[in-house]
Amino acid sequence: MITKTIVLNEIFENVTLKGYLHSFDIERPRPALIICPGGGYISHSENECDPVALRFLSMGFNTFILKYSVGMGFARFPLPFRDLENALIYLKNNHTRYGIDKDKIALCGFSTGGHIASVIGTMWSQEAFSGESCKPAAMILAYPLLDIKDFAMKHCNTTVEMMLEAIYGSINPSDADFSSFNPISSVSRDTVPTFVWSTDEDSVTGSEKCLELALQLKRNRVPHEIHIFSCGKHGFGAGDPYNRSGTGAWIELACSWLNKQLNN
Repeated sequence: MITKTIVLNEIFENVTLKGYLHSFDIERPRPALIICPGGGYISHSENECDPVALRFLSMGFNTFILKYSVGMGFARFPLPFRDLENALIYLKNNHTRYGIDKDKIALCGFSTGGHIASVIGTMWSQEAFSGESCKPAAMILAYPLLDIKDFAMKHCNTTVEMMLEAIYGSINPSDADFSSFNPISSVSRDTVPTFVWSTDEDSVTGSEKCLELALQLKRNRVPHEIHIFSCGKHGFGAGDPYNRSGTGAWIELACSWLNKQLNN
């Protein structure tokens, strides 16, 4: 295993990609997965970083953990989306250096990281982004935050206010702010194939919006798969593959689905 840390932004050196790579084989480039951890746009949830990257590495992927812009003064939209956009462009432009297939770079986002991944996965073709150069091959969304307005209305607390202040510059954003990066309303025929999962026990982002997303994907004939597990708290991450609840099987299910989408 080879590890690499890539600084994506010379001004903000905390914006990085940490790569876990198999030995290079020019004849057999590997599929890649960019992992976007959650953390409420205030921090990065570590249990959604290395444990996830290493599991997918063991399944044949070269994996990259994106530490995107977070915190006051750094996470203001659209900066976190630009970080993922730049990560995709960088890996596509440097695919031979990292032994990856530039046409098989997928995303895996958790919670707020799922929001970032789903924005790029649904909006890559819109004028705000760079088109094909930042188009992922597919996306995996783990208990994603899909509707910030709905989330803020359900969770009125200091932590949510900190998040709103960080991403909008105000604890009372306008409806225009809330709707500007809404992946559910942005689903179109251009949306990339999507695997989404959540649990009935998730009291943070919940599973309802995942169902709404799946309905929009179906209406737009976007290849997708959805799993709502009965057990598992928000922030489950890679979890325990031997957990009797069955939720720990999400990685195997997602990997099997992703391999089919990528024709691996």
